[in-house]
Amino acid sequence: EKVKVISVWNPITYAIQFFGNQIETIEQTLVQPLNPLSSEDIRQLHLNDCIAVKTKVETVTSSDLNGVENIFRARIESFDETNTKITSVKLIDLALDSKDFTEVFKLPDELISIEPQSRTIRLGCLSLARTDKNEQDMDIVKNVVTDAVLYMHLMYDDEMPNVLLTDKPNVDSGSLNAYLLSLGVGNYINHDVHEGMQEIANQLSTIHPESAAPEENNTDQ
Repeated sequence: EKVKVISVWNPITYAIQFFGNQIETIEQTLVQPLNPLSSEDIRQLHLNDCIAVKTKVETVTSSDLNGVENIFRARIESFDETNTKITSVKLIDLALDSKDFTEVFKLPDELISIEPQSRTIRLGCLSLARTDKNEQDMDIVKNVVTDAVLYMHLMYDDEMPNVLLTDKPNVDSGSLNAYLLSLGVGNYINHDVHEGMQEIANQLSTIHPESAAPEENNTDQ
């Protein structure tokens, strides 16, 4: 699947957003005039209902979104004590929590049934190698993934999808997994993988910082 990284939670765990017709439909619909929600409208809503909110996101690794006020689909997380004001939401197409939205709107009917277009994922067969350099390693990742088009291949599920992120559609192209192993940002962990991914896992197991070949340090971003 064609994706972009939206947020970096730690050097091997990210929020990704899917490319495709559905996210295009969402974005095109939300720039049209929307119906604001009044206090009485909000009183009729419940936790986990979906709405649209206007907010500015500051932490995303996408330059067309970062620091720009936009309207996003959101799931209601909490109300105030009067049940007439929404106090927190989950931006379901960014996998982000928000309390700083400025306006709330009725979600257009045609967007209600579309599945969330973001997901939290972890790089497969990797564990964190050096927590003492967490910020430095996150900067390394952000430099690679900001505005990059990547391809996601599921390796296995373990609490969340554990994936291979590559720079081209084919599974044996340059991967972020291999790149971070070659830098010592991640350690290889042995894990059962889905059919068709064993050869990739075997290749990852051979990468060590001190022996990484030059091509393994290049993700062609």
